[in-house]
Amino acid sequence: MGTCIYGIEGDISLPKSYQVPKKSLLSYGSSITHGAGSSVPTSGYAFNLATKLGMNLRNLGMAGAAHMDEAMAEYIAEQKWDIAILELGINVIDWTIEKFEEKARNFIHTIASTHPDRPIYCISMFTSYADFVITEQIQGMRKVLQQIVEELNLPLLYYVDGSKCLPDLTGLTSDALHPSNTGMASITEYLYQQING
Repeated sequence: MGTCIYGIEGDISLPKSYQVPKKSLLSYGSSITHGAGSSVPTSGYAFNLATKLGMNLRNLGMAGAAHMDEAMAEYIAEQKWDIAILELGINVIDWTIEKFEEKARNFIHTIASTHPDRPIYCISMFTSYADFVITEQIQGMRKVLQQIVEELNLPLLYYVDGSKCLPDLTGLTSDALHPSNTGMASITEYLYQQING
């Protein structure tokens, strides 16, 4: 899918500083974070969360490729943002728990150690078909992510249980993985409460 601009008419100018949000929300994660499953781009949870928070969104959601690469961690660490949300796990459910733990720990540590004064929310996998097909794997990965956050013991680093963001399958599309508009709204509201709680 692409965007085509056929023409612009009339006087145009860049937004004035007072017309744009002063703060920014950076989101990293899978196609779910990118917005897949929502009917339009503005229905995705990351977009709606940024809107509710009054922030500009920098969405680094990448379909099928949220592998917690070192280069991406370093890139995020180099950027300016006020809050970061890191959705981790669904793109690597075929990894061993040990590999997931190593990659997630390094990824989070690289970002959090560079920005100890910025809130970072680490979100485990949202509810999906995988909870019923490979239950032990999914629960193990959620537990490991929570342990990593607790062991790093940084004051502005938080664990968010993705299964609480999306409590049941009724918020999913027909693939039983990507949230529908209803599911995206549920994730948005839960994360908003966590951030503003």
